[in-house]
Amino acid sequence: MEQITVFLCKNLLRLNTTTWTWNNLTTGHPPKLEGPALNYHNKKLYLAGGYAPYLENPYTHTFFYYDLVSNKWVNATSEKTYTPRIHHGHFIYKDQLFLMSGYNLLTNSIDNSWYKVNLTDPSYNWVKVEIIDNDYYTWHDSYGFALFEDKIFTFGGNKISDITNRLSIYNLKTDPIDMYALSENVSPSPRMYHSFQEIGQYLYTFGGIGDNGELLNDLWRFDTINESWEIKLPNGDIPSKRHSYASASDGDHMLIWGGKGQEGYLNDGYFYNINTNMWYPLVFSGTNPSPRVGACIGLKGETVYLYGGEADAGLSDEFWYYSIDTQTYTLLDSDNLNGPGPLIYPTCKLSATTATLFYIMYGESDDNFSTNKIYGYTVNTGRWTKYYDESTDTLHKKSRAAILKVPSMVLMAGGESDGIYPDIIIYTYGTKTGQWEDLGFMLFSVIGPASTYFKNYFYIHGGATAERALLRFSVPSNKFIRMDLGALCTSEECPFTCSPGTYITSSGCEICPPGTYSQDFGQFKCMLCPRGKYNPHSAATTGDMCYPCQQGQFSNKEGQRLCNDCPFGAACNIGSLNYEFKILNLNDSSIQPSLYKSNQSQVNENNMITGIVVGSFGAIIIVLLVAIKRNRVYLLAWDLYTEEHNYLERTLMYIRRTRVGGIFGIAFIFVAIAIIEILIVNYLKKNEYETKSLVPLVVLKQDVPNFEGDFYITITLMNYGGICANIDNYNNIVCPSSISYKIEGITGSWEEQHCMHMENGDCIIKINCAKCSIDTQGYVYYTMDDSNGYTSGFIVNVTSSSSIPDKSSSYKTAVLPENNYVFIGGTTTIYYDMIPSYYEDTIYNKDDTGYHVEVKNIPDKGLQYQSIELGNAFINYLTLELDLDGNGLVTSKGAKQTFINLISALLGSVIAVLKILGTAMGTTEDSWHQIKKTSVHRKLVKETKRNAENIHSSYGKWQKNGYDDAMSSEGMEELDFNYEK
Repeated sequence: MEQITVFLCKNLLRLNTTTWTWNNLTTGHPPKLEGPALNYHNKKLYLAGGYAPYLENPYTHTFFYYDLVSNKWVNATSEKTYTPRIHHGHFIYKDQLFLMSGYNLLTNSIDNSWYKVNLTDPSYNWVKVEIIDNDYYTWHDSYGFALFEDKIFTFGGNKISDITNRLSIYNLKTDPIDMYALSENVSPSPRMYHSFQEIGQYLYTFGGIGDNGELLNDLWRFDTINESWEIKLPNGDIPSKRHSYASASDGDHMLIWGGKGQEGYLNDGYFYNINTNMWYPLVFSGTNPSPRVGACIGLKGETVYLYGGEADAGLSDEFWYYSIDTQTYTLLDSDNLNGPGPLIYPTCKLSATTATLFYIMYGESDDNFSTNKIYGYTVNTGRWTKYYDESTDTLHKKSRAAILKVPSMVLMAGGESDGIYPDIIIYTYGTKTGQWEDLGFMLFSVIGPASTYFKNYFYIHGGATAERALLRFSVPSNKFIRMDLGALCTSEECPFTCSPGTYITSSGCEICPPGTYSQDFGQFKCMLCPRGKYNPHSAATTGDMCYPCQQGQFSNKEGQRLCNDCPFGAACNIGSLNYEFKILNLNDSSIQPSLYKSNQSQVNENNMITGIVVGSFGAIIIVLLVAIKRNRVYLLAWDLYTEEHNYLERTLMYIRRTRVGGIFGIAFIFVAIAIIEILIVNYLKKNEYETKSLVPLVVLKQDVPNFEGDFYITITLMNYGGICANIDNYNNIVCPSSISYKIEGITGSWEEQHCMHMENGDCIIKINCAKCSIDTQGYVYYTMDDSNGYTSGFIVNVTSSSSIPDKSSSYKTAVLPENNYVFIGGTTTIYYDMIPSYYEDTIYNKDDTGYHVEVKNIPDKGLQYQSIELGNAFINYLTLELDLDGNGLVTSKGAKQTFINLISALLGSVIAVLKILGTAMGTTEDSWHQIKKTSVHRKLVKETKRNAENIHSSYGKWQKNGYDDAMSSEGMEELDFNYEK
């Protein structure tokens, strides 16, 4: 027969499991007890510990046993007893009853002492047991325990309100008893007034108040997939210990601000980036909020909103805006009767996809009075909207609760009322329906916990504790709760849905895999990361978590978890969509108007060709006229030297034409043609000269008061991460509103900018300005106001029309970050020297102005971040500074000779050639005359000698001397040499 014996209130009952009947075994009884220990040994039931609420002294340390043979209770309490306890462990080992650690209601703390009593000794004196804690473990209560051989095992329990999953072993064979842990999953120590932020699949908690009021600044991470804790050891500027700070997260980073530290209220802020595991200080300039505790913030992109808190001057209703980009605070609202008013410990929430609606929920007003305030602030209009704020509704007035804002709904769990009453009820309020709904209650109170929402679960961690109706603000907890709001909230008025970073499926909320993201509640699919980017995180909540590929990698597909390595020999900049084997030349280059170069060599070459052609043509004509006998008569018609043929002395002078004169006449005509052509060509082509000089601008402006030029500016954003171009209503490609520019110090007619998104991921921006004039300094400010507006480099080409006709001055410069870094969040400035240019042409009587472009100084590089640090900065700035040079370039163009000079040269050259050829002709004819004369003379001499010899032979003696005298030159002068005959 099986029997089960239990002690219920004041009665000892036994259940017969065969007949299933109860028997009352009590003949006398101990007091009514809560949480005592009951053990069986040697036909006796031993009762120890517990809480006796109906006794004058409820904290009992009595000891009873029930004799199962005589069915009688015996009070075995001795003077040497144990300290009062409940929720303790107990066991019998070698005839000894052991009482383990438990909770002492008298001291309101855990009693870590052990006691034992020898059950064979009728004196029943209790002895304290010494325990050696080899792991320096904090003692606990409410644990499970089991005895096996010489060891006692314990699991879990509450160690100062910290629920643990530690498995410990105690060696009963040793004296003192050795204790050590077999296994334990680490978790944060008990804390309150800390934060809980969801980033990807992880939940992060920082700092708070720990045991005994100790301030904390440790960082823990809970993995929602593996359901395990991990302590993080970050680098960087680690925030000081604090509690009740404001906190929010967005993308891959979270922000904490203010709170209360060891020195008092704080107003500093820090960003934590999960990729780098680093803290970054929040930098600001100008005014800022005063130090305060219990404020709340909202974070989205580069926007931070801060509300309320308690400062030295009291509770605040100041509403501040902080720009991560400009690093400045702006006070948006204060002392507004339409707002929620001064509050401490409110909960804030920015709308999930935009930063235009900011919610303020609950909190405490003056004198620790709880509220039920639910307000919204519309950033675009600067107006407050009251969703709920009813002073007479005391039921829903709570503070320091776990607050959740989802679309159309606010949920509140736990908390306390007016600093007096703890609460365990879960409420929801519909911001559209205006209706409250009671969803039930929690098993215990949470006051000042950390909480967040992921998938369809509401996670709550830590907080202050409560024992029944008693608030214990000095006793923190590390209880960890997960509520399934999908199961808890089933009505249509309770629209809890999948959180950002997840999507809806038939089986519930699923986490977005790496390479994707979802940034709003209730999504049915995850967005793919674009080409050129990757995302290694699960449950990404923004497109900012799609990071550009590292240098030397590329991604030519969407939705990539990792990027591909660039092939050997190819080039891949940060954010590359594909690899390129063509290496881009990123060296600075300049194109300037060239120095004046005359075309003398070309003109000389043309002149030589002209001379050859004309001379050849003239020579051909002469050859044809001379070589062909019947054509020789035509030579006489070409003779231009009819008065130049009288060479013989003592002969008549008359006008006549000769063939030699014709040949030289033809030669003159063609030589004259060549000379005329050459002179005219030289006049037209070689008649210009140009001079350049630098003149002080103050002097030059006396003659040229204003300089104007046409500017053409082209900016290339290499591998731009933001939106480069949009399509308007007319299907035109236009620049997005996120890309804008502003002009200072430059007057002129500026055209609308043009944007082009290139296949390789570059973004090209062009702006032109007609008839632009620069003051002392001109500026072109470009803003890329896009959360993904990073670039792997700037390539800027500034071109200006020169004063020299059809010429321009251009300078291209490239500004690149360090390897594996991108530009974002700062201003890159490029300095240009604009040299005024003046051109004066006295030939055509015209002038013009322009500018010559040069780089003045080394560019100032803006802020640079690694691709995994992009959450620390957002807006990109590019400034082009165009400085007017103190000197001007003057170019003067004029003619070497005038038209009159040309006419004079033509006339002089033609006449000179005519005379020269006439002289040459005369010399030629005279030489020809002498040659013919000598030839005739020799012929006559020979003939005369022959005749004389014949006469002599016939008539007498030869008189040589006399003949020779007769044939002298003087005699020859009487002969007539007519060559034309």
